[in-house]
Amino acid sequence: MFVFGLLFETKMEILMPKVKIVSFLISAAVGTFLANTGFAQNAPYATVKGWAVASAKSNGALTGCTMSKTTAAGRLTLIKFTSGKWRLFVPTRQSGTFGGGIVSYDKADVDSQFGFSRGSASRDMSADEISRFKAGREFGVQINGDAPLSWALTGSTAAALKVDECVSNKGIPPAAKAQTTRPQAQRPNSQSGARPSAQAASGPVCWTVTSGTYDCVYEEYDATGRFSREYALSPKSGDAPAFDIRVASEQDVEVNVWFGTGPWQYMGIWQAVQNVAGAPAGAECIEPASNQTAEARNNLGQDAWVFCAR
Repeated sequence: MFVFGLLFETKMEILMPKVKIVSFLISAAVGTFLANTGFAQNAPYATVKGWAVASAKSNGALTGCTMSKTTAAGRLTLIKFTSGKWRLFVPTRQSGTFGGGIVSYDKADVDSQFGFSRGSASRDMSADEISRFKAGREFGVQINGDAPLSWALTGSTAAALKVDECVSNKGIPPAAKAQTTRPQAQRPNSQSGARPSAQAASGPVCWTVTSGTYDCVYEEYDATGRFSREYALSPKSGDAPAFDIRVASEQDVEVNVWFGTGPWQYMGIWQAVQNVAGAPAGAECIEPASNQTAEARNNLGQDAWVFCAR
């Protein structure tokens, strides 16, 4: 009962109240710089789960790194400046200098002010909003006078982590090579923005249909957004997969899996399951829910997926 007994302790604070946030306006120069997606000093850095990550330079110096995706709603872009601050850019039909509206995280609205420049609306984003952006499923914008826009947030956590890496690497992509060691399943500390120290745990045992029973290492992180628990379970040795788990409830468990090389793969929303044949005695288990996104269905494939731990 070591792992999942903790996993399903949900928090009442998950439902967030409506919060009013007024952002500072930005300079027209920076707005023009990012609105022009063909700007010569925007250099591709990586593509992560449908998001394009790029370095942004001005006069040869790194300004920050961006993550963006383009859908029928238009182009959604976030930049993390070298100072650590984040800013949002979305399309608009409004002119003038600034205007009001809202942004929403899974339908929870935040009153906002936007700066306008050449068809682009922009606003600063707080650390709390970035956490909600990474943890959410849908992001919406309603600028006064414009039609509402929305984007799916699938892959936003992975893309934001890649932006962090891009800024740390000064916009220079690492040499392309297969990973030979397990990457850290980094999670932000909700208070300071830094990754907390992993909490050591003795003797967890994991099990999957294909790998059987194997010894695991347990690392817990500060929960963000709608999740009450976030942690990773990794094999001490061998080729078994590592699981990154984010829990909202017994029926709402977000799972990412790492297979020893390449990036983490999003495996969708899982739920608790009982009486799994072959699982270790006393283990608690989760399996994929029936309704999944296209990305999760593609990553799950036709394999039999059940994960158990005790």
